[in-house]
Amino acid sequence: MHPLVIRFIKASLIWFALASTFGMLLTIPATRDALFGLGGVPGRMHGHMMLAGFMSNIVIGVAYHILPRFLGQELHSYPTGYLHFWTGNIGLVGLALAFLIKGVSALLPVFGVTVGVSFLLFVYNIWSTFTASEKGEMRA
Repeated sequence: MHPLVIRFIKASLIWFALASTFGMLLTIPATRDALFGLGGVPGRMHGHMMLAGFMSNIVIGVAYHILPRFLGQELHSYPTGYLHFWTGNIGLVGLALAFLIKGVSALLPVFGVTVGVSFLLFVYNIWSTFTASEKGEMRA
């Protein structure tokens, strides 16, 4: 497996552990009451950690591994994949902290856009891999 794929899968496991732990804390009445003093923030934070953190990273890691092989291609750009990894995960850490810490909530849109851009990098990278395959530009 390419190191990029391993990186995405390991990140997904870290996000899964963090989101699961946070979810468990939300089931403890004293902790839940303390956290829900923040309004709906804990639920949004948990959801983003689980969906954007765990689910996206695991799906993307598997997609980066499998789709090029199905096409008989190399991934269009591993550097773009690494940029995607770092922007997505740094953006998600910032997003989770911005949800939790009211003082940085002004940064919420910045981190949200960062995560969104990372997802667009994924679309570009996979789309370009498919396009090269359709044109017969074998890179494997």
